[in-house]
Amino acid sequence: MIFLIMTIVMFAFSLLFMTDFKDLFGLRMKLNEDVAYFHDVVLQGYNRLIFLAALGGLVTLLLFFFLQAFSRVPDIFALVIIELLCIALVVFSIYAIARTIGLEEIYIALDFSHVAMEGGADYIVRTRTFAASVVLNVLYIISCVSVSIVMFVSHFMFVGKLKEAEYAEA
Repeated sequence: MIFLIMTIVMFAFSLLFMTDFKDLFGLRMKLNEDVAYFHDVVLQGYNRLIFLAALGGLVTLLLFFFLQAFSRVPDIFALVIIELLCIALVVFSIYAIARTIGLEEIYIALDFSHVAMEGGADYIVRTRTFAASVVLNVLYIISCVSVSIVMFVSHFMFVGKLKEAEYAEA
C-alpha cells in the first residue's frame, strides 16, 4: 500500500512541480534572460522528465496489478519484471535527487531583481519545491526497495514451502 500511495504522490508532485515557479513564466526582457532560460528550458525539461518517470511509476503499478503481484505470490516472470522496474525507479529517483540539488543551487544563484519589472510584484525565492522533491524521492526509494524485497522474499519463501510439501509427500 505504501508503494501504491507513493506512486500516486509522485505523479501528483510531477504535475505540481512548476507551481512555485509560475511567476517566472513569460519573461521577455534581456535583463531576465538567465531566469527565463532556467525556467523555460532547464526547469521545464526537468519537469517533463519527472512527469515521464511518474508515468513510468504508474505503468509499474498497473503491471503489479496485471501480474497480480499484490494478491498472489509472484511467479519468477512477474518477479523479474517487478525487480527490474523497481530498480529503474530507484535509479531514476537517485538521479532526481542529485539533479534537484543541482537545480536548487542554480536557482538560488540567479538574479531575480528585475523580474518585478515584468510581473509587477517582487519575486520571492522559494526552495520548498526542491526540498519536497528530495524528501519525496527518498521516500519513493524506500517504498520501491521495500516492495522489491517483499516480493523477492515472498516468492522464495513460497518456493521453499512448495519444496518442503513435495518432500513431505514423497
